[in-house]
Amino acid sequence: MDRSAITPVLRRRLVVGVGAVVSVALFILILGASPELWVDHPDPKASTFRWRLSVALADTAVLLLSITLAYGPVRTLAGAEPAVHLPWRRTLGIAAALVALVHLPLGLSIHGDLTKPWASFLQTRPSLDRPFPFLEGARGLANWLGLSAATGLTLLAAISNRRWMRRLGRVRWKTAQRTIYLVFALVGAHAFYYWRVEQRLLTHRAIVLAVMAAAVALQLVAAIRVRRVRRHT
Repeated sequence: MDRSAITPVLRRRLVVGVGAVVSVALFILILGASPELWVDHPDPKASTFRWRLSVALADTAVLLLSITLAYGPVRTLAGAEPAVHLPWRRTLGIAAALVALVHLPLGLSIHGDLTKPWASFLQTRPSLDRPFPFLEGARGLANWLGLSAATGLTLLAAISNRRWMRRLGRVRWKTAQRTIYLVFALVGAHAFYYWRVEQRLLTHRAIVLAVMAAAVALQLVAAIRVRRVRRHT
């Protein structure tokens, strides 16, 4: 392919897309050595490719989302002016949403039946006597948190373009985009409760928490720096 024919948009998509695929593949290989056992039977989880793929997608989505949140702060700390719309950040966020959406049905299929999707969220079908029969316990909460996070990511990805910026106006568009922090918290809570359900390894938990904490720390440091700069100008 002629390099001159690759537009900046296509180049960003290729870099992020290839990076996401490589990340999933690496996580699958790493998880192949996991000593984790299933909670309900003594077989190793690593022998189930669907489990490895599901967790690899989840970890990649967390990684992409963390990089999305860290991109602006790193740029600011490097001396660039804060910007409302950053193409690389948008592409990374959309990739995180796409990976999370692929993970959602795959993850639900491991502990449930996709022919009865409500069973992963509701104890029984809604009725007049019980219109909201929510699935209880850590697994029910984890599923609802995951669904909420995936829905939020999808909506944010859908409006992450200049057309929606013009329709909503810069202020309202930026306000809507800031709900990414709430989505990020939902992702963390979803992971926490599924760790309880699956008794995930402490090392795995520590790595995921470290990645998410790094993104939060960069956000805080960049916000403090911007506030100080504005105070002295």
